[in-house]
Amino acid sequence: TQKAILQAEQARTQELAQLNTELQQTLERLSESEERYRTLFEISSEGIFRFAIDPPISLALPTDEQVELYHQRLYLAEGNKTFAEMYGFEKPETLVGMRLRDTHVPDSEQNRNFMRAIVERGHQIQNYESEEHDRHGNPRYFLNNIATMIRDGCATGGWASQLDITELRQAQEALTDERLQAETALIRERTRIAQDIHDTLAQTFGGILMQLQACTYFAPSNPDQAQTHLLTARDLAQEGLAEARKSVWSLYEENREYQDLATTATQVVKQLTARSTIEAQVIIEGEPYLLSPDMGLNLLRIVQEGVTNTVRHAQASTLTLHLTYTPQQLRLSLQDNGRGFDPRLPIQGFGLQSMQQRCDRLGAEFKLTSYPGAGTAIQVLYAIAPDSP
Repeated sequence: TQKAILQAEQARTQELAQLNTELQQTLERLSESEERYRTLFEISSEGIFRFAIDPPISLALPTDEQVELYHQRLYLAEGNKTFAEMYGFEKPETLVGMRLRDTHVPDSEQNRNFMRAIVERGHQIQNYESEEHDRHGNPRYFLNNIATMIRDGCATGGWASQLDITELRQAQEALTDERLQAETALIRERTRIAQDIHDTLAQTFGGILMQLQACTYFAPSNPDQAQTHLLTARDLAQEGLAEARKSVWSLYEENREYQDLATTATQVVKQLTARSTIEAQVIIEGEPYLLSPDMGLNLLRIVQEGVTNTVRHAQASTLTLHLTYTPQQLRLSLQDNGRGFDPRLPIQGFGLQSMQQRCDRLGAEFKLTSYPGAGTAIQVLYAIAPDSP
């Protein structure tokens, strides 16, 4: 009996030693990961910051009251150097404690809509513009992503990133001369690319930071759970790198490639659904003809937006892209059998708004049909002028 007890104790000692070794290795990897992503935080070309809300704001309060409390209770807890420079400061520490009223333009309709959207969209928002000013009173315009932390039914703080679009906004406002109107499409497309990069990478970095924070929390008491969060952070980093490479690749596409929509749209559908379980198909009717580069580019971006929304949000099993070419018109339709939604409700993100704006610029007809539980269909009709393409 004593021998058995001794053997059990020896086995337990070995097990504890093994667990201690694994924990030490996990902590070392965690430290290395934190150092890497802290470096990314510091050198990012986007403003990244963490905010706190003290005391927390109850989500049960009316929207207007929550908005008012945001102005009273939200303050900056930390930010990177890029964020500080956006407001004319050299050191991020100078801004710690800063409130919304210190930078937001008072009585701005844009800012009122911005703050209401945060509350109405579940305290998570993407690509929403704010109108602010720097330390010298100069106007600044930012494109914001915000992820609020909710605990016990209250907003307690969160992470956010912002892209400075001041020069772009000022350029858009200055484009009154007809001679400069040709540049509008290029500026808008650059904005769109910036928004795509901002949307994917900012969310990825935010997810990585949250996973690493969770890993730190669980490491002393639950090594297995800490390891799970560490692996999740690694996977997020790999996905972010893949998204960045795709974005860089799109910058080097030649304009003439956009003219063949049948080919480029087919490639996009295959690429975006390759890692999903969605059964995707492309149907082409009629004889495909070349389009103008601008038209081909905008229609391709509409396809990308629609497919991305289906893959990320629709929970669909099938997706069909249908291109119909006739001498009089080109019809593009994209349909999935996913969960659908109510188009009358506020929609988070920039995708659907972007598709509508692209159709408006082309003079095309845009139609969205969706019902909860019944999938989503997008249709674009473009009338072909006699001398087109």
